[in-house]
Amino acid sequence: MSGSTPEGDAGAPSARMPAPVETCLAAIRAWRDQPPVIGSAADLEAAEQECARRCDALFAALMGELTQAALDRPAVREAAQTLARSAPKRLKVAEARQVNVQFQRGAPVPLRATYYRRNRSNTLRREKGLFPAFVVLGIHEHASPAAAAQMARSACAVASLEEAAAWLCDTGGLEVDIKTLRRVTRRFGQRARAGLPGNLPALQVDGKGRSVVISVDGGRLRIRRDKAGARTRKGRRRYHTDWREPLLLHIYVLGPDGRLDRAFTPLIDGTLGGPDALFNMLRLYWPLFNALQPARVLLIADGAPWIWARFTALIQEQLFAGPNAIVQLIDFYHAVQHLGTFADACTHWPRARRTRWRNHARQLLRAGKIEDVMEEMQGLMVRRPRSKALKRDFHYFQRNRRRFAYAWARRLRLPIGSGPMESAIRRVINLRLKGPGIFWHEDSAEAMIMIRSFYKAQRWNELVKLACAAPLEALQ
Repeated sequence: MSGSTPEGDAGAPSARMPAPVETCLAAIRAWRDQPPVIGSAADLEAAEQECARRCDALFAALMGELTQAALDRPAVREAAQTLARSAPKRLKVAEARQVNVQFQRGAPVPLRATYYRRNRSNTLRREKGLFPAFVVLGIHEHASPAAAAQMARSACAVASLEEAAAWLCDTGGLEVDIKTLRRVTRRFGQRARAGLPGNLPALQVDGKGRSVVISVDGGRLRIRRDKAGARTRKGRRRYHTDWREPLLLHIYVLGPDGRLDRAFTPLIDGTLGGPDALFNMLRLYWPLFNALQPARVLLIADGAPWIWARFTALIQEQLFAGPNAIVQLIDFYHAVQHLGTFADACTHWPRARRTRWRNHARQLLRAGKIEDVMEEMQGLMVRRPRSKALKRDFHYFQRNRRRFAYAWARRLRLPIGSGPMESAIRRVINLRLKGPGIFWHEDSAEAMIMIRSFYKAQRWNELVKLACAAPLEALQ
């Protein structure tokens, strides 16, 4: 691939481009020389908005001028050429193109840079390529790094993209349409996911010698899957709304008192890819925590067989090498729920007696006397040997009988419930991705799960670093 710069390249485009900085400065000076008359709250609000509009225009113009100067620097052009040569698929120089780039404030600004594309064998298909100089400066999807991060953060923080767009316009001076906001947010999450494997040191973990808790669970959301065939009368595409189970991974550190250590930032991540993809995430993240040499590792979840089968496989792989103890616990409150359903199935008892038995069995379970609980359950099953409900709950306790050591866990100052995991499901999934009339395309939901997880775990700055460190093959 030729390293030469074609005629009309971005070698000296600044001479051909307007410099609106002086125009914006003149507008601010004129407004200052003839200030508005302020006599009421409405007047003051209007003045604030006008001042913000003029300052935002100056911000965008100044950033456009600085960025264009950076694009014209020989060092940046050389880095762009080197980046294009390293692309997995061969790229060649096309021409210098002018595109509008959105900065953190103000309207989009036109910038010129050299475009590299693949050889087009079929002119009917959309050409694929990129602006390597933009990649060098972290500009993706025609948005600066700060603008893309601001869009993604607002999209994951508020209830809808419409509210996010309004919030960006009102508080950040950034006017963006819903389609652009959706695309930038999705690609931001995809870049962060692609940059994660090679940039794990960007994640900060602490708590050397402490106890580490690992919990997994699932939520629910609806995926929009387009239907084939004719559109509606209004030209809209018909679609299916399938329920899917997003799975979350939650890792946190305990303090000396056995409670969640607030000084440590927990790690939350998730996927729609299924159980194997989730536990591959755990394999990816665990070396960070294993370097802390944890005193013990607590694996806590509900009794779903797919969870414990994979936890057992990880233990056999010796993934958790080093800790003095690996404790496996069924969430106590899930177990109590099964005691309740078992008691409700004893229909030959009055309701008051079922309640008394459930509370009695709960006390035994909390004391770690699982064998006593199962013995009583077996005695009750004699009265109704054909009851499927009784058998189902009894087999639940029989299958997990080694995972009800609550008395031992309390002596070790370990939690017996998965409250932080339930909170993560609510904050990450239920309050943003699940709701009446909310349907997601799968790739958008996958990206939003990661963005929302890191945002709620107070790891936003680390997510921005991951998005800026995505490999080149993830950008084409």
